[in-house]
Amino acid sequence: MAETYQIAVIRVVTLENEEKLQLHGKLINEYFPNLITTSYCIPDQYEGVHDDLTYERATKKIVDLAKSIQHKYDGIVISCAGDPGVEILRKELEIPVVGAGHSVASFSLNFGERIGVLGITAEAPQLVASTLGDKLIKAVKPEGVNTTNDLLTEVGRAAVVQTAGELQQEGVDAILLACTGMSTIGIAKFLQEKLNIPVIDPVYSEALVINGLCKYRSAL
Repeated sequence: MAETYQIAVIRVVTLENEEKLQLHGKLINEYFPNLITTSYCIPDQYEGVHDDLTYERATKKIVDLAKSIQHKYDGIVISCAGDPGVEILRKELEIPVVGAGHSVASFSLNFGERIGVLGITAEAPQLVASTLGDKLIKAVKPEGVNTTNDLLTEVGRAAVVQTAGELQQEGVDAILLACTGMSTIGIAKFLQEKLNIPVIDPVYSEALVINGLCKYRSAL
C-alpha cells in the first residue's frame, strides 16, 4: 500500500463556500489518492491574485498561514500560478512547499520546445517565464478575463477556448494554463481534445510535484 502524505492546500482567493474551497484539494486527491488534503484560503482576497498589488497582499497572508499550520503537514501546496510566498517558505520551512506556476512550467517542458502560455495576465507569471526561458513562444490573456472569477462565466470560458485556438495557430507544441482557476472549470481536457495538442493543467502539475517531493523525502 502506498504511503500517504498529509498536504495543506492554500487557495489564494477567499472562498466562503466549502465545496468550492475544497475543489483543488479534491482534484489533487483524485490524481494521487495517497495525498490526503486539507484546504485553506486567505482572507479579504475575493478576486484572488491577478496583479502586483494583489500578489503583494496575498504573499504575507500566505506566509503567515503556512507558518501557523506547517507542523500538521508533510507538504504545502500554494494553488496559484504566480507562486506567491513559495520562495520565502521554501527557505524557512522544513517541509516541501510548491506552487502551481513553477510546477506547471517545469512539467510542460516534457511536451516540446515551443510552449504557449494562457493565463489571466498579459504576461506570463515571473517564475513561469523564467522556467520556460526561450521555450516560451507567446503568452496570452483571453479578452475580458481579468481575474479568476471571470473564468467561472460562460463568456469567460468561451474567451479561453478562443484564445487557446489562437495559441495553437502560433504552432506551439503545448499550451500551459497559467491560472489554477482554469483547473477549477476543468477546461484542460476539453481544450486538449478540441485542439489535439497537450494542454498542461496547473493543479495536476502541483500535485505531481508535491507527491514526488514527499516520496523523495521518504526514500532518503
